[in-house]
Amino acid sequence: MPIVHADIKPENIMFSRSPTPHFVLIDFGAAFYLKDAPDFNPSGTPSYVPPEFLQRQRGMAMDVWALGVTMLWALGMVELPDGEWFLPGVFEEGSKDREALVGWFGRVEGLRKALESRSVEGLVSRMLEVEEGTRIGSVELEETMREMAGG
Repeated sequence: MPIVHADIKPENIMFSRSPTPHFVLIDFGAAFYLKDAPDFNPSGTPSYVPPEFLQRQRGMAMDVWALGVTMLWALGMVELPDGEWFLPGVFEEGSKDREALVGWFGRVEGLRKALESRSVEGLVSRMLEVEEGTRIGSVELEETMREMAGG
């Protein structure tokens, strides 16, 4: 049964070297089973919510987006994102919070376009597609990463 983490960000990803190097996702406090998705709750970490958040949609694609934003940081393209807008405020047309979030989406889109023609970076670009339906899915993401790793 698919689980949506709903708060992927660098602070919630741990690295372990033993017994083999791997990453571990922590802090499942906002997670939910996809089939039991709760009513929309405007929570999460501001810089990591996807564009569909403005339509009050939550699902697996939001985790892919958040991982893409995390990768922008890992690639050194942005400082550690720390959007300071108030998420419930983004639903008010013309609010400073909404303008800040939409401005962030514009910045991410510019970075996404700069990544399109590069291999790993191109994959991150696909993770940050604005339209949820064209964003790479988690299964395809895993398959692509395995192919890129040669296995």
